[in-house]
Amino acid sequence: MKNMIVVAIAGITLSATSVAYSREQGYFSTPEQYASANLEMAQKNYQVALKAGNNGLTESAIAQVAMLGIMAPERVSDQMKESVAEMVSSGTSASIRYEAYLTTMVLEHPSLFAREKRHTFADAGELFATIGNTLQRELIAGNARTAD
Repeated sequence: MKNMIVVAIAGITLSATSVAYSREQGYFSTPEQYASANLEMAQKNYQVALKAGNNGLTESAIAQVAMLGIMAPERVSDQMKESVAEMVSSGTSASIRYEAYLTTMVLEHPSLFAREKRHTFADAGELFATIGNTLQRELIAGNARTAD
């Protein structure tokens, strides 16, 4: 019962501090909203969500951190980076571990994802597919350049 209450509170808090969903805007915030977000509050909410034990809530938090890394990489705290990096090995499912890995790549190499700032993602799945495709394209291109 206590776990359910914590998960419910984390979900409400996360959704209150994350971007409001609208069909016109997409699943995530605008660059302006990320630039002006209260990151102290968001960081606390993401930390709770990452440890909540609810896969959907955890995946949503990871996606929000990935978007923050794309939209305003200078605003991602070391604590957020460490928490996501920890999920790469300790995530409760393969999808969480993979999404956390993709997010760490965004946080470590934000310049690779600069053009994604213009993209409006329909949902977290589209975001992670785009991140994966971008990494594949850049890694293959990088290997081709080093072979020359």
